[in-house]
Amino acid sequence: MSSLKSQIRKHLFFFIALGILAMHGGSMVYLLSLFISISLADFGILKLKGTVTYCSLSLGNGIARNSVAIKSSDTIKDGTCIQSANGYIVIKDKGFLLSAKAPFSMIVSKTNPNLNLGKVRFKLEKIKDFKLQTRNAVVGVRGTDFFASYQPDLGETEVICFESEVNLSDLDGENKKAIPAGYWGGKGGRFGMNVTEPIKLEKNFLNAVKSDLAL
Repeated sequence: MSSLKSQIRKHLFFFIALGILAMHGGSMVYLLSLFISISLADFGILKLKGTVTYCSLSLGNGIARNSVAIKSSDTIKDGTCIQSANGYIVIKDKGFLLSAKAPFSMIVSKTNPNLNLGKVRFKLEKIKDFKLQTRNAVVGVRGTDFFASYQPDLGETEVICFESEVNLSDLDGENKKAIPAGYWGGKGGRFGMNVTEPIKLEKNFLNAVKSDLAL
């Protein structure tokens, strides 16, 4: 039902915006703002355990207290910050699944999520130009299933690819490595200053990571 309401709301906005666009002589500014509003995703909640809360967009390294708890009936907007000290959440949109396990703090987005603390798993289909950013690295993918974590105390980004391939690079994109399915890579902390050469993992270890962040 929440999904149906969301679609009705988007279509209603579309027709209202078309009227505004006509009133303003087809201004490209209005056309651009219309496109941005319609393209933003609304995420439904598949699983919710423990306490997961909304948080400020100006994230620190920890979990903020006294934040508003997320309910299983909520719809999470693209660009929303969520966090948890003891919970677990799985959210979805078309071609998009995300699981996150405490402790974590992140901004959810269908194309440009930002992970400031913790571990997550994404499963994506036909989503172009997806980039997950941490404080020291960028993970670029095209239709895949992967794990990522960021530990701010170590300044460490870690990536495990389950399907297809991901690209792990520093923030300016100069130091970059392709990580194929079944491999592990990282930057910072235990991995050192540069993105490491990917390391092949045993199947039982890959399955354990998948199970820990089940979708």
